[in-house]
Amino acid sequence: MKLRNGIVANISNTCILPESVGKSGITLFTNQGMVDWSPKRLEIKMKGSTADYIDTVNPYQTENEVFINAVRTGDPSRILSDYGDAYKTHKVTTAALESAIKGSPVKLSNAF
Repeated sequence: MKLRNGIVANISNTCILPESVGKSGITLFTNQGMVDWSPKRLEIKMKGSTADYIDTVNPYQTENEVFINAVRTGDPSRILSDYGDAYKTHKVTTAALESAIKGSPVKLSNAF
């Protein structure tokens, strides 16, 4: 995937791994180092240093608690990713699928 600023991104997925074997996360590589995020850990590696941040709270439980609180109180201020973000994610995901099926790039409009 080529982003608007020219950066190339890669999204990979597989269903061939055995149950309970795999990884979920995002890894960003730059000329300064690497940022590796997973639901339980954030690791930042730069030349000569590594910083690890371990999350001791279940992020899915927190996500559900915040959503339930927003529904109960009508206050969505603690929701960090709204329906607009979900729509953008949906557009990128369906474009990636379309690209894989066609075997050619799919351009997304700037308007979404």
